[in-house]
Amino acid sequence: MIEERLNEIQSILEAGYDSDNGNIINERLTLISTLMAESGKLLADATLVYEIELKKGILEVLTNIPDYTSASVQNSLVKTLCANNHKVVILADRINRACVHQIDTMRTQLSYIKTLIQS
Repeated sequence: MIEERLNEIQSILEAGYDSDNGNIINERLTLISTLMAESGKLLADATLVYEIELKKGILEVLTNIPDYTSASVQNSLVKTLCANNHKVVILADRINRACVHQIDTMRTQLSYIKTLIQS
């Protein structure tokens, strides 16, 4: 569920828009601002899921792996068990940051349009 929504947001962020039209930029600013807030929540949720799975992975490795297995091997096994959850956390973080960058870009575009109109 979290990953699906993040993929939907990613698609919106990748979509082009008319950067010469101030109205479209304003609408997109509102949309991306909302998505940024949502992606922050999704990041928190994904992190919680990852930490829960990490704890389960640690317990599983400690329970099922022989004592003579090195700590680095045990650590690698735990990371493998939680790899998809970790990917979702990274995706949520990157999407959240992409929202910030797009908002900054759109503000710059609006400022540029404003200077063209005033000239």
